[in-house]
Amino acid sequence: MNWGITVSLLVREVDIAVALAVVSPRHGTYHVAFSEGSHHPITQGAAGLALQAAEPERATDSEQIRDVRKLGYAQTFGQVEENMHGLAVPLKLGAGQPFACLNAITVREQHAADSAKTLQRIGAELSRIIRI
Repeated sequence: MNWGITVSLLVREVDIAVALAVVSPRHGTYHVAFSEGSHHPITQGAAGLALQAAEPERATDSEQIRDVRKLGYAQTFGQVEENMHGLAVPLKLGAGQPFACLNAITVREQHAADSAKTLQRIGAELSRIIRI
């Protein structure tokens, strides 16, 4: 995945999505840059949706959260940063672990969409490793 996509690992901290790790491309013309510790409300962006979808199901979940669980990812545009496309995959880390997600941010919608399967595969492997 080298399309100018910045990938981050986020966790839920009360009602905030917080970036624990961020990897930006070393090559390419354009990419989004932000740093560890960056945060935004859990109600915004693909990461916010994915973090909510990582939680146990509740009767009060929105249709959007239920859709994220079915698809295995959330995709948004301009919710956290103007003109940015986000795609996030909820991680299944197990009891006692924080609610987490992998998030891809890019200036190109198709690149975000194309990252879904790769992020899901990496997320599944990361979840498996953390559970060991």
